Amino acid sequence: MANTMNLDQKISPKKIMILSHLFPNNEFVNYGIFVKEQIKAFAAYSFLTIAVIIAPVPYSPVFFKYVRRKWDKYAKIVPTEKCCDILVHHPRYLVIPGTNYYWIKGITLGVAVWLKNYQVDIIHAHCLLPDGLAALFLKSRNCNAKIICTIHGSDLNVYPSYNRITRFLIYYVARRVDQIICVSDALREKILEISPNANVTTIKNGIDFDKFAPQEEEQKPDSQFNILFIGKVKKEKGIYDLLSAYEAVKKSHQHIQLTIVGDCSELDPRINKASTADNHIQFAGVVPNEEIKNYLNQADVFVLPSYSEGLPTVMLEAMAAKVPMILTPVGGIPEVVEHGKTALLIEPGDISALSAAITKLLVDRDLRKQLKDNAYTKVRAEFSWKSNVDHLSKVYEKFIR
Repeated sequence: MANTMNLDQKISPKKIMILSHLFPNNEFVNYGIFVKEQIKAFAAYSFLTIAVIIAPVPYSPVFFKYVRRKWDKYAKIVPTEKCCDILVHHPRYLVIPGTNYYWIKGITLGVAVWLKNYQVDIIHAHCLLPDGLAALFLKSRNCNAKIICTIHGSDLNVYPSYNRITRFLIYYVARRVDQIICVSDALREKILEISPNANVTTIKNGIDFDKFAPQEEEQKPDSQFNILFIGKVKKEKGIYDLLSAYEAVKKSHQHIQLTIVGDCSELDPRINKASTADNHIQFAGVVPNEEIKNYLNQADVFVLPSYSEGLPTVMLEAMAAKVPMILTPVGGIPEVVEHGKTALLIEPGDISALSAAITKLLVDRDLRKQLKDNAYTKVRAEFSWKSNVDHLSKVYEKFIR
């Protein structure tokens, strides 16, 4: 077992590659932070070693920087760096903006890694598309290589709706990889509908309890009530529902404040401008993952009214930081929390229910304490990174044997 081995005597009987376009880099430090955190935990708890990390980034011609700031940042990403003493390569691949062309990423990313001719035995791709498809490209040069693919949520819940080609390629990959890992049982059930004979297991995300620890209990004055949202600021995350609910609650509770943490580039400029005029709404933008805990420690309630999720890492972070939560029962969320016990659950798009839930927690301090204490006990018992790594190591070992 991994936890009985001497970690100073690590072995690498097979070359294991991590392939993920989600992996963070020097310009996008929070992008797919869960992939990096898993690798850090793997380095700490497993007797196996990862040989290389391939984290492709979009090719950005010089003139693109005048179109969008994001493309300027792509151009500044370094070719190689290190994570836990593992070399991270950032090969470039062509990206055509727009969801209609998302499927092309799988092909261009696949060509990029195929040309590099990496020699490995196990390819662990994160997301069915583009990384899973790219792994199949790479397998053509590593005929005996085994492909493991982790499904995080959007690659199965959102991307197939883009168009028929994207959906076809996602289903194509799902039926041809050697092992699928899902971060929730809901995703596992969904993939088995697509590929009934797939080799699927559920390994839920972990959490760094040292980083996301609860702040010492303190009694805040009733004149302060801080609502926190963390995530991609877009319609699918329920951000417009939250803004509407906030306005409704504010009519009778003037002292509430709303803090929104995340990339606001997809937020409707008109709504963004109107919300910015309210000095009780703070748009914090993208912040380093190390600073998320500061926002959680200042929050009275964490709200994530999503329409689609896999298993949101930020939910686990809020639980570990002892912040009461309002969530929607989508994806793997109902597998973790129970309405009225560890969180308040409302249906996606139900602004009235969201307003009522915020008001309920605003006035009921005892309920807030009950929810956060129960959630903290739950996350500490079931969502350690060590447990995550132990399960992942067993998957690797199966193919190594």
